[in-house]
Amino acid sequence: RHGFSQQDVCRYRKLTAIKVIRLKNFKSLLKIKNIRNADIKFIQLVRHPVATIMSRRTYHTFFYWNSKKDMEGNKQDDILNITERRTKTVLEAFHYCQDHLDTIEFVKNNPWFKKRYMLVTHHQLSMDPLGVSQRIYNFIGQPLDDTIREHIFNVTGAKSEAFVNRVEGALNIVRKSSDVVDNWKRFPGRWAKYWDVFSVEEQCQRLFKHIDQPFSVDGFSTRLAK
Repeated sequence: RHGFSQQDVCRYRKLTAIKVIRLKNFKSLLKIKNIRNADIKFIQLVRHPVATIMSRRTYHTFFYWNSKKDMEGNKQDDILNITERRTKTVLEAFHYCQDHLDTIEFVKNNPWFKKRYMLVTHHQLSMDPLGVSQRIYNFIGQPLDDTIREHIFNVTGAKSEAFVNRVEGALNIVRKSSDVVDNWKRFPGRWAKYWDVFSVEEQCQRLFKHIDQPFSVDGFSTRLAK
């Protein structure tokens, strides 16, 4: 509006944040080492693979049947279609977890990232939004002022005025984060079928060790395994 491009605006700011979705090659970031006086930090956000795959689909259709009758369709084409989609979902989970794992292990073995990299899980951020936000601000060397604290509390806390007066809807950003993060686990059999969850989590065992996540299916009722 005033003759400045977005690049110009960012260039003259003391602090600039860039959100990158699905950055698969952290090796390319090593080129930044050659930039004189480059002061940069990297924060990697990792979400549970089951929740991630569900969020990429409409109406939580990560699980491809809602009842035993649907699963045992008489048409051979339906059975093949279900098998194909389950296979694609497992492959999607494998690549998602492997990409994150490659990044974590690459950073761990590269000294340049030692003080420039931070790993945050979606679960940590949702369960303790203010505490984790403070860690992030400490990491980047910036103060977490009262205005930002109030905003975080308003959009994540069940006791905030914004939460009480919220309007329900998919695009609503005001939620009780500690409830929402594990919502899919609270309705086993409706959104989460045992063998689908197991198949996805089986692909992510090595990643779970880095993000301190247990197998969700360990807490499922045995009746859901049938």
